[in-house]
Amino acid sequence: NPWSLKEPDEWTPFSNIINSQIKEAYLAKQNEIVIDRIYKIDLTKFLQINMIDPNKQRPIQRFSNNENILSYYRREPFNFVQPIEYLIKNDSSYHGSTFITDWLIMFTKATSKIKLSQLIDVLINKLSIEGKLAGYPKDTQNLIEEIQLIKKKCIENLQECCARLYIKSCFLFKIVNKTLHDNDHTKLTTLGPFCYLIFNYIGGQQNGYLSVRKQIQLFIKSKKQYRFITVYRGEKLSSKEIDKYKQVVGKDFSYKWSSFISTSKSCKVAEIDQYVDLSPIAYVTEEEEEIL
Repeated sequence: NPWSLKEPDEWTPFSNIINSQIKEAYLAKQNEIVIDRIYKIDLTKFLQINMIDPNKQRPIQRFSNNENILSYYRREPFNFVQPIEYLIKNDSSYHGSTFITDWLIMFTKATSKIKLSQLIDVLINKLSIEGKLAGYPKDTQNLIEEIQLIKKKCIENLQECCARLYIKSCFLFKIVNKTLHDNDHTKLTTLGPFCYLIFNYIGGQQNGYLSVRKQIQLFIKSKKQYRFITVYRGEKLSSKEIDKYKQVVGKDFSYKWSSFISTSKSCKVAEIDQYVDLSPIAYVTEEEEEIL
């Protein structure tokens, strides 16, 4: 904040979405771009200018993806706290999500038949509604535009696009994680399509995976034996939450996250089952991000 005498001078990156808008305008050789009707970016003088009070200006600067910038973009997805009070402690042989299954049954009226064009339409429409409810109409419009820009409309590309949007630094991943964690069926119609596509993207990378539709059609639960990998994730936990984890150390007992989880792996870890490497589709490829 250049108008504060107390805060130290430091460069703070814009969000992924705003950065994409600025980059697009810069490459198109535009002189300026308006952001959320609040301020504009002067791309000739490299200034951020308040739309109400033009005297309020702050400098902007172009940076490459150095470690400081990458670390900033990693903060929220990798440190978004996942409370464990309501998580499934005794995992069953069913490794899916009842929220997603319930949406598919409701949406298809228990037929499990779904058309791609229908899925795209409902995905865009419901994300738009959720974005407005959350108070992020502009960010939501940018997310929707990415979906609309998919060149080849097929289920695989749509799933990949949703996975990419999930790891974007914006409001969406927080709402999705909280909804899945709480199994909040009030958001079944708005977030169900998005979660369904991400879930199938994750599973589609695994050998022998059965989609949500196939599992329902066959009335089976996954009995596949899974191998383990070590991934890393940082969270700020209370002493009470840490104690809950300590109590299960060395016991045949585990916690299951019911939401999608962003983690990071060592570069030496082999590519094995039960995780999805998001590096090829990530906005910041150096993260080596995994989604579980």
